[in-house]
Amino acid sequence: MLEKIIRKIRVEKKISTIKFSRDLDINRTTLFRFETGEKDISEKLIVQALKILGVSEKAVYQLLVLKELLRLRKEFKNNTVDAQIKEIYKKFDPKKKEEEIIINVLKSKIKPKK
Repeated sequence: MLEKIIRKIRVEKKISTIKFSRDLDINRTTLFRFETGEKDISEKLIVQALKILGVSEKAVYQLLVLKELLRLRKEFKNNTVDAQIKEIYKKFDPKKKEEEIIINVLKSKIKPKK
């Protein structure tokens, strides 16, 4: 989920993989493997990437909480986690371009489980 968000915002802002990987102090192969979901990167690097892309600190925090809730959702089959996910989702501001992209990526992730 986060890799899709980061890639979409990077592309929208027309930031090259060369510049972005330099800003993150990682090689382009690592960036490519992360953006395609082949490799995980540290939470610290995710936060750094989101901040470089102009995502607000509040939205970064919400994304990290959401990531954990989506993980928990797989373990707990009840509506409590779904309700928390929806509450966080509502806090993103569609008027901010970065958060609009986040909302669009998350739409498929927050559908209620059956």
